[in-house]
Amino acid sequence: MGRGLPAQVAEDVVFGAWEKARKRHDPAKGTIEALMRTIVRDDCAYWWRTVDRDRRLHEHLKAVEPATPTTGEVRQMELIEALSEEERSVFAAWALQKHLGKGRVRAEEVGASIGLDATGFENAKRRLKGRLHGLLAELGWSVQELFGRDG
Repeated sequence: MGRGLPAQVAEDVVFGAWEKARKRHDPAKGTIEALMRTIVRDDCAYWWRTVDRDRRLHEHLKAVEPATPTTGEVRQMELIEALSEEERSVFAAWALQKHLGKGRVRAEEVGASIGLDATGFENAKRRLKGRLHGLLAELGWSVQELFGRDG
């Protein structure tokens, strides 16, 4: 506690130092007290470095303004929220497959991740595509408005 640590942290550091010293102590190299002092000093310095790093990171995150989603991003989120849970699973698997490339991830693998065989996954993608087009028409949105540069 003389190093400015809170009482509970100081207790944890001392207990941890005792455990480390007990395992590492070699009487030929010095006393266990000297080893404990070294371990406590190092662990306190490590704790303060961690606290300082966390404080700086927190201050940096407070300074960064959260990005305001564009109209297209808001509409994309609304479109996904309009899907059922099953449709969202198919959408996520489809997006993964597109992102990684069809040659790298086969329909069997992606479909299996959501409980479908390859044919079932391909059929689910086809139905989802139709559902997405229907939702876009129902909402009066175009694909360009979702992915275009509208702000």
